[in-house]
Amino acid sequence: LSRIATRFAQSIDDEQMARDSAEAMFKAFKNPTEESMRPYMSNAKAPIISQIESYNIDVYEFLGHVFRHFDYRIDKVTVTGNTASIEASFNNANLSSAFANANTDYQSTDTATLAQIYQDGKEAGLEKKLMELFYKRLDEATDLTPTKATIKLTKENGNWKVDDGSIQDFASSMYGSISLSGEEEPASQTQEPAPELQEPASE
Repeated sequence: LSRIATRFAQSIDDEQMARDSAEAMFKAFKNPTEESMRPYMSNAKAPIISQIESYNIDVYEFLGHVFRHFDYRIDKVTVTGNTASIEASFNNANLSSAFANANTDYQSTDTATLAQIYQDGKEAGLEKKLMELFYKRLDEATDLTPTKATIKLTKENGNWKVDDGSIQDFASSMYGSISLSGEEEPASQTQEPAPELQEPASE
């Protein structure tokens, strides 16, 4: 009996530790800083991040706007030996919609203004202008998109760690398929609609 009780207690502990590990990642993305994102950033890269870095745009400023409306809910934790899976629901701004609107705003900017920006900062200046419009659209977004994802974890030396692949898939699903080059990146295959999460506000 004592052995069964010990195993049960360990199972409960593992579930909580796995949950805590996943939640730590969600919180890092919700309030992204260089320090909070350090454990995840190498696996959270995507083409859009590389493009932003190439134009000397602050990555953490970008992430701050992208995840400004981000919210999450852990729905289910399943532990099997030294592996675990966590089903979670998310709400976040629709990046593709915000970027499309920002691109329209950019195209509507008068030619003289764009010419001056290009003269002062060349192509990088124009990209920064586009990002400013993109940030504005993200910050004002009300069309929040609900999604679901399953996060995989592995127990290493007594600690639960989110699998690198899950970090990559999660980040990709949040970034969507936007690209500063104007070409759409392949959409993540792990992102699923999640109508159960709270409805976004609508007029």
